[in-house]
Amino acid sequence: MYDFGYRFKKHLDPFAGSALKIYNSKYQNPENNQIGLDIAWNPLYREVSNGLLTETRVGVWGGLRF
Repeated sequence: MYDFGYRFKKHLDPFAGSALKIYNSKYQNPENNQIGLDIAWNPLYREVSNGLLTETRVGVWGGLRF
């Protein structure tokens, strides 16, 4: 992953970067027998194999450094 930033003042530095998230879960909902939690829409990759859910998503993150 990469982090990009720019220093505006001596103590202010906003930054942003890309992220690759991998989610694994063996949780099974007792109400509908769905494996894993439905925490994100449109995953890049999704597979359920032997009771294990694997999802991959791409995202962004950022913040301010003081």
